Amino acid sequence: MAGSIWLPKEEADFYRLLLTFTGVSNPLKVIWYALQTELDRSTFKEPVWVVPSLSNSPKEYQLPEDASTCTCDGFFARHKCIHIAAAKFRSRMEFGMR
Repeated sequence: MAGSIWLPKEEADFYRLLLTFTGVSNPLKVIWYALQTELDRSTFKEPVWVVPSLSNSPKEYQLPEDASTCTCDGFFARHKCIHIAAAKFRSRMEFGMR
């Protein structure tokens, strides 16, 4: 296969699990974003996930706690984005499966 990368079975299984879990084509990027993401409870409104923008630094996206929408261009084009995947992944890291 041209352009493919060989991984040991355990690593390939883990990568496939991440692909399934995150729902995006680059799950390692989601993990990086998730580690940079924080839940901001300081507002008087609902808590929001603050997710950094890699392409528009130092911009941040604020997503509702359920991480259902985002204001980035990717969400408007595809109705899904890496910011939502990262916020959901971070939520599972913090609070377990809901």
